[in-house]
Amino acid sequence: MASLEAQFIAEIVLLLLVGRLLGELMQRIGQPAVMGQLVAGIILGPSVFGAIWPDAQRAIFAGGPEQKAMINAVSALGILMLLLLTGMETDLKLVRRASRAALSVSAAGIVVPFTCGVALGQYLPESLLPQPDHRLLTSLFLGTALSIASVKIVAMVVREMKFMRRKIGTILVASAIIDDTVGWTIIAITSSLALHGTLWRKACLARDCFCSLASRLAAASCSV
Repeated sequence: MASLEAQFIAEIVLLLLVGRLLGELMQRIGQPAVMGQLVAGIILGPSVFGAIWPDAQRAIFAGGPEQKAMINAVSALGILMLLLLTGMETDLKLVRRASRAALSVSAAGIVVPFTCGVALGQYLPESLLPQPDHRLLTSLFLGTALSIASVKIVAMVVREMKFMRRKIGTILVASAIIDDTVGWTIIAITSSLALHGTLWRKACLARDCFCSLASRLAAASCSV
């Protein structure tokens, strides 16, 4: 138990230290600290730290289920606090005034990446496809992955840039929330299609669901 706690403390200290240092470095060059924290995660992962010193990386980060549960709980708490603070700083009057712009930005942020992702999936070489006979499903997953935004990252950047009380910040956060909601709904539908029905039925249902979501967004944007 003592070794598990020591490993957990070492993991937290290393993550905070490297994330803070790289976050400060990014701020000094005029970039959001979250970029440095993302880079810190890549450096401490198997791509850099694990490639340079694999034994040390596994000793600190490759723990058992209990270790992963503890770090997941801490990360979930951090995300919860970030979103709560973002909500506390959000002015609903600004949200209502910017609702039309937020819906328009969100609709474009979903339709354009989704269309590009599906088109890209249709022209990918078969060697890159997990199942060449299910190209359409791969295209749908690719389009959905490109159309999903991260509310957590957007909220962190907007707060750090002190845009929460401004119209542009409200539009960014509101559109990211809509993107996340619609995007994860699409990916849930696509996942269900991958498990049930024939490929033609999957394609038709996916098309109808996406068109329905897109039309609702467009109608809501026009009615505001």
